[in-house]
Amino acid sequence: MDHCADNIQSNPLAPFEEESFLVQSRGMASWVKLKLSQKLGIFSHSSFYFPEQTIWKILQGFLGFENRQNPYTKEGMAWKVFEILEDFLNTKPDAFAPILGYIGEAKDENRMFRLSRQIATVFDSYLAYRPDMLIGWGRGRDPVGSHKWQAVLWRALRDSLDEKSLPELVLEISNAADPKCPELLPKRLSVFGVSTLPPLFLDLLHAYGKVRPLYLYTLQPAPVMWGDVLSEKWKLRALSRIKHSENGTSGEAAVHIETGNPLIGSFGRTGRDFFNLLIIMIEMII
Repeated sequence: MDHCADNIQSNPLAPFEEESFLVQSRGMASWVKLKLSQKLGIFSHSSFYFPEQTIWKILQGFLGFENRQNPYTKEGMAWKVFEILEDFLNTKPDAFAPILGYIGEAKDENRMFRLSRQIATVFDSYLAYRPDMLIGWGRGRDPVGSHKWQAVLWRALRDSLDEKSLPELVLEISNAADPKCPELLPKRLSVFGVSTLPPLFLDLLHAYGKVRPLYLYTLQPAPVMWGDVLSEKWKLRALSRIKHSENGTSGEAAVHIETGNPLIGSFGRTGRDFFNLLIIMIEMII
């Protein structure tokens, strides 16, 4: 927090420019406001955004579409899936046999809508964590086996919404040299207390960091390179694999396995992976 206050005080924005923050909860936003007010004496004209809001603002600035909302929300996709699913059950019963087996011949609408919401939730995860797969589906590369219906349904959903999805927009940004409407981008963005983000979101932050000041304030459990510290579980699995492959015994020192502080190594793997991704992103910006 001290570093954040120093950056704001030493590099103030213009009086009518907004200080922007990316946080993961309203509680974090309130805490940041309170602490900055205590350290700076007064703190105003700021906005706190959740990850999806921030990403959409970056997209607006780079691609030049203002006042356009994200059509790929969970609720929006759920209703669209509900609209088109019944037609597929009638016209493509073989491809949608797993769905038909769950819905039943009666095709109860309540059951179908609950399923549509579940499918929308899965698609929402795919948008953030499996963008390459959705791009492939859009180009006709269907999965093999009983999951083919997902690709068919996704293409129908994409055609029904008639808007580019998040992976498509990110791909468009990667091919663009400069933002089309830089005035729509936050003048400065501080990412505060975020424990994890999808790699796709980090790609957009990376693009933003090339044209605007980007500050990352993350919690690290110790003043060492956290991402290099391995857990005791990892060490035991590594030793077990070595013993089985060599049909003998190998000590920890003999294979040069260093785990560092066991408490730091026991912290979640997700946090360590996210920290490593942040380091890579910073190096690419610099």
